[in-house]
Amino acid sequence: MKLKYYLRGMGIGIILTAIVMGFALGGRKTTISDAEVIRRAKELGMIEAGTGTLSQNSKEAGNSNEKTDTSSSDTPLGQAGEKNT
Repeated sequence: MKLKYYLRGMGIGIILTAIVMGFALGGRKTTISDAEVIRRAKELGMIEAGTGTLSQNSKEAGNSNEKTDTSSSDTPLGQAGEKNT
């Protein structure tokens, strides 16, 4: 078999495969509207930016943890790696 015919067959096979795969995988792009995205986000428990719920929750969580957290990285350590109190 001549090399020329072999390469021609390979090229035709690659081109046909690319065309078939393009049709097979190209039709999967389904888009959803903004309203559907918002509805889905609400179902998952996400909140809107204007409600202020997130800032209220973070303030409550921040106040309760401010004085009880002694394991922060700001605590100085001695030479042996123990906390200096």
